[in-house]
Amino acid sequence: MQDESRQPSMFERMQRDINVVALLLTSVSVTVEVFLRKRMGERSIGVRGFVGFVLLFVFGIFFPGENLVPLFLFMWAFAAMCTVQRASALLRRRRGIREHSRYDGEPRVAVLAPKWDELRLKRTGEPLVMAAVGLVTLALNRPLGTWFLIAAGATAMTVRLMEAAERRRMTDLGDAMIEQEMRSERLRGDRR
Repeated sequence: MQDESRQPSMFERMQRDINVVALLLTSVSVTVEVFLRKRMGERSIGVRGFVGFVLLFVFGIFFPGENLVPLFLFMWAFAAMCTVQRASALLRRRRGIREHSRYDGEPRVAVLAPKWDELRLKRTGEPLVMAAVGLVTLALNRPLGTWFLIAAGATAMTVRLMEAAERRRMTDLGDAMIEQEMRSERLRGDRR
């Protein structure tokens, strides 16, 4: 029987904290991704969308006495775009188009840099566009402009987090292949 009062190790606490930070970053990022991208997978938005909506709502607290109407209009536009993206994904599936359900979408900014690949557009192009939009919006409405600037940074960091996670998965897969080969060799040796 395990001791139920066991405290999580430092590594387990760090991993939990990293997961929380990743959820917050991706939740801020998804609030602009639904506008910046098309053809998102049906499960791409999920919990991130809900957390992003809540964060947008709570973000207004940091701007007492300022005009929050544009921020809240954006919040509802975000909710509408989540619905449009999901409905579009379900419609594609119904038509028999197979795609990854967690695909985070094809960048619309590809028209601005047609020679860039998708990853570069997501890592650099989208954050630059959002930073420009954020700076212009900042002059018109501080809360919404600030949100766009934060989202620009979150988008850039989210792509890098996903790249790091993919590298880890590929390394783990490579390790598993090597371990399987070693086990197979041992098994062949045991049979002799």
